[in-house]
Amino acid sequence: MTTKEFYRLAKKYETGKCSDEENKLFEKFYHQFNEDGLKWDLKEDDDKKQIQEEIYKNIQSHIGNSRAKKTNQFNSVMLKIAAVFVVIAGVAWMIYSYNYESHVAPLTDMVSDEQLVKENPNGVKTRIKLPDGTKVWLNSGSKISYPRTFSQNIRKVELEGEAFFEVHRDTSKPFIVNARNVETRVLGTSFNVMAYEKRNVAITVATGKVQVSSFDNESLKKSTIDLIPDQQATFDLTTGNINVNKIDATRFSAWTEGKLIFDEMKMDEVVQNLERWYGVKVFVQSEAIKNCTISIEYANETLINVLDGFKYIFNIDYELIDEKKIILKGNGCSN
Repeated sequence: MTTKEFYRLAKKYETGKCSDEENKLFEKFYHQFNEDGLKWDLKEDDDKKQIQEEIYKNIQSHIGNSRAKKTNQFNSVMLKIAAVFVVIAGVAWMIYSYNYESHVAPLTDMVSDEQLVKENPNGVKTRIKLPDGTKVWLNSGSKISYPRTFSQNIRKVELEGEAFFEVHRDTSKPFIVNARNVETRVLGTSFNVMAYEKRNVAITVATGKVQVSSFDNESLKKSTIDLIPDQQATFDLTTGNINVNKIDATRFSAWTEGKLIFDEMKMDEVVQNLERWYGVKVFVQSEAIKNCTISIEYANETLINVLDGFKYIFNIDYELIDEKKIILKGNGCSN
């Protein structure tokens, strides 16, 4: 039975229009839920609390408007039945928070010499809690490794790709992120590190203070800078140059909330983002399209909706070869 079908049945139950068979079906569903409940496995107490709060708010919203016209008996039943579907929505929200795309395989979890390695394939985003309580949002196509237990004087992790960190403050034990010859050192703050292969490394600070150092291939320190909130340091690993800019840090952590932002982005970078975000392969048919610069934002959108946006806003057409392959084509952009 689908959600729509169940609510249609619940409406008939409320008004006393159910047949005997429909009454039995409705009550069987309710009693099954009442006895068995709905189980899930959450890894963090914070997640459980947040989902419980979301469920409570949604139940109140769903039930509150119509409470006056329901009998006490039906009210009790519908509150619990509504809870089923709000819980399901909560679970979906939880799955999105951990995986964003539930149909893609989960992240890889490996252990080597007491090191934990968590790796996301394209199309998957996950949230991780480190041994010290630090929270990490790991983006698609990214990998993080860290010890099962941090040492007594330092907390060090290795990153490939992109992650947003909310570091648990510990002034006696600095937290260090190593990413492609760039080291980010903090005591307790929040920041984003983007260090995908073949792209410059970018460190963006949301809160607190961050010290960033670059190293050469022989691990010799080249430069060190301090960053404060709404500053971003970009490291050109070819030239060794560092650029620091004033930015809106929330735009660089928006991906943790399911927001896909293209801000004056060249098409080759747009394509890379689409491939990682949705776990697909994108082919650009026209050289004219490769010269496009895209500026647009999406929030929790499907790939088709994004491609339709490209089609109608930028005059970039597309063709679906299969669910994993897309061709972008056309005569250029209009934006």
